[in-house]
Amino acid sequence: MPFTLRVRFTGLCLFTLDRSAGRLHAVLINYGEENAGEPTAGHAGHRPRHYPRLVYDKAYEREGSTALARRLACPALDGSVLRIDDRGDAFQPVIPREIPDLDEIAGVGPLDRRYVGPNPGTAVIARVTTNVGGYTRIGLTPRWTANQGRPGAWPRPMTNRLEWTIADIPDDALGHWTLAGINGAPGRPLPTLYPIGGVIEVWIFNAMMSELPPADPAPAPRRGDPAEHFDAYFALFPNAPPSIPVLDEIPEPEVDPIPYPSDCKGQGASMLESIHSTRCIGAQVRLA
Repeated sequence: MPFTLRVRFTGLCLFTLDRSAGRLHAVLINYGEENAGEPTAGHAGHRPRHYPRLVYDKAYEREGSTALARRLACPALDGSVLRIDDRGDAFQPVIPREIPDLDEIAGVGPLDRRYVGPNPGTAVIARVTTNVGGYTRIGLTPRWTANQGRPGAWPRPMTNRLEWTIADIPDDALGHWTLAGINGAPGRPLPTLYPIGGVIEVWIFNAMMSELPPADPAPAPRRGDPAEHFDAYFALFPNAPPSIPVLDEIPEPEVDPIPYPSDCKGQGASMLESIHSTRCIGAQVRLA
């Protein structure tokens, strides 16, 4: 029976559309000294490591499950490209404006195609790509501003979550996704997932350990808070001065965290629907 796959991205994810090939790429930025991230010009602050992870409820691994297990799997995506291709509804080449365009706000120009190839270098830790489906939902969109960047680019609403939905997958299970290596790393197997109620939901994180489920308590956002790790994107555009957004509007509180334990860290509240909105904002840019 056909089913729907919902993929929810959060963290340091740079989205770009290859319009000639009909394909979305989410480039997961390698950030943090501990995982070979390179220092970024114009930012002298602490660079905490960000971890690329695929997160989903373990009940999807069992054929015939009728309810979620409330326990999250957390496979690492380091050194890999996750491909979800060919099966599902037609590709819709749109990324919402609430995912800020780096060229629009900072004049970075197009993204070099090597960053969506098999050997992107150390600036990229992982990538997710698909040629089917389209965006269906975004997270909260508080207003942000910046002192740098192009005139007229600020203020603007920005979000830290994007949902990409692939409907009408003509199978009984998700077994066609693959995890290939980048930068010479080997590929790895992925489990087959089985829909529950006609749906599979997965998350793509590229976030600090404190933000992986179960997320650590975080201070409430305040007006003037910077998008602290936004400078990560400018490692891919070394000739463009960084433009760092600051929060100009306190976002509405999100739903309460769901108490899921997780293989990412252990017991606690997963906060899958409650990622705080002052760090790990996504971005987009056109592809060269």
